[in-house]
Amino acid sequence: MSFSRRTLLKASAASAVLGGLSAPHVARAQSAEFTYKYANNLPDTHPMNARAKEMAAAIKAETNGRFDLHWVDPFGGETEEQVGEDKIVAPLPGTVVALLAEEGAKLEKGAAILTLEVMKMEQTLRAPFAGVLKLIKCKVGDIVQEGVELAEVEPIAS
Repeated sequence: MSFSRRTLLKASAASAVLGGLSAPHVARAQSAEFTYKYANNLPDTHPMNARAKEMAAAIKAETNGRFDLHWVDPFGGETEEQVGEDKIVAPLPGTVVALLAEEGAKLEKGAAILTLEVMKMEQTLRAPFAGVLKLIKCKVGDIVQEGVELAEVEPIAS
C-alpha cells in the first residue's frame, strides 16, 4: 500500500486540526478560562444579587463554561478558624462616629458593630461570625489609627 505525499499531508493536517480543537474545548468545559470574584454586603435574596447570579449562569452557558463567577463572603469564612481573629480592628485611620451594638449583645454573622469615618466616608465594621460582643474598646468621637483594636467578638459555642 502506498500513500502520496499529498494524502499524508492532508491526513496529518486534519488530525492536528481536529485533535487540537477538540481537546481545548473539553478542557474549557471542565475549568473556566475567566474567573471573577463577586462580593457585597447585601443578602443573597437582594434583587441585585439574584440578577447577578442569573447573568453569571447565562454568560457561563453562552461561553461554553469559559466564564465562572465565585461568590465571596465579605465577612469571612464559615468557621472561626477560617475567619481568623475575634478582634475588630480599624482598617484605616479614622474617627468612630457610631456604636451600633452594645456589649454583651448576641450578634449574627455580618451584624453591624460600629461605624468609622474614614477619608470622609463612613465604613461600617461588622461581625465576622455569629457571636457575642464581648468588649467595645472605643467610644464615639475617638480618633483611631490603622490596626487599633476596637472591639472583641466571642464566638457562640456550637
